[in-house]
Amino acid sequence: MRATTKLGALAALGSCLFFASPNTAKANLIYTYTHDDLSVSFETDASTVNLPPGSTLAGHLISLTVNFPPPPNDAGLFPLDVFFPVGPQTFAIGTDAFGNITSWVISDNIHASYPAFPGEDPYDFFCTYHIQTTDGGDSASPVVDNNAGLCRNVEVPSGIGTWSSTGVAQVPEPASALLLGSGLVGVVAYSKRRKRRASAS
Repeated sequence: MRATTKLGALAALGSCLFFASPNTAKANLIYTYTHDDLSVSFETDASTVNLPPGSTLAGHLISLTVNFPPPPNDAGLFPLDVFFPVGPQTFAIGTDAFGNITSWVISDNIHASYPAFPGEDPYDFFCTYHIQTTDGGDSASPVVDNNAGLCRNVEVPSGIGTWSSTGVAQVPEPASALLLGSGLVGVVAYSKRRKRRASAS
């Protein structure tokens, strides 16, 4: 009976140590790209290495913000009224053996309204611009001209932005937390049982 109790306690202790071991815990990284009026951030597993160029990390994107201002006036000199992203957003990267990002293609579509008169529906006269950032630089071009042919090109910043990464703690999975808790309960119960036996004898 004692051998069984000791065996159960050791097994519980082993499960505690296994699930609490830092070697088995996965750390995530938040990557952030910044360049003038464009910023991107996403979270992924730190073991994401040697990804071929063009690898899509669906669901990992935290934010993609494009603030490239479209031209303040279209070719007819009608002023810009409002602009906002309309998607679709695309997000693909490549990494080296150390998890460093070596290539990327990130894009979004921007809706820019040029009303003929104040208060007009922003979808009456508008331009849709495709904004893209890659390891070769940024670009922006009109892909939809619903503005009587008056859409102009967007001036984009020169050069290439920079990537940075920050480690974040990963929330334990419910199953792991449950096993860890049961292991601790087993160890405490075994300790109390030993104390009772020692005081009784």
